[in-house]
Amino acid sequence: MQKLQNFVETYSPLFQFDFYSGLSLGFDEKEVKDEIWKKVEGMTEMEIFDYFFDSNLLDSEPCCTNEDIQRIFNFREEYFGGKQWE
Repeated sequence: MQKLQNFVETYSPLFQFDFYSGLSLGFDEKEVKDEIWKKVEGMTEMEIFDYFFDSNLLDSEPCCTNEDIQRIFNFREEYFGGKQWE
């Protein structure tokens, strides 16, 4: 799970948006991260991945390059292997 969490915090546009919004409101880093991760408590790792890397969001995110999208799909394949999406 730590590998997935690190990847999400580094590459998810949704995570980045929420994170920097929280910081701009004066919250500290740990508080912001804790609040973001509370949103996905109880989800499976696949559900967490899908939440943070929604393909509709990636397609419409101007800062998300084709290289970023390829990195995300490569990570998904490596991390989850042949598991089917739920």
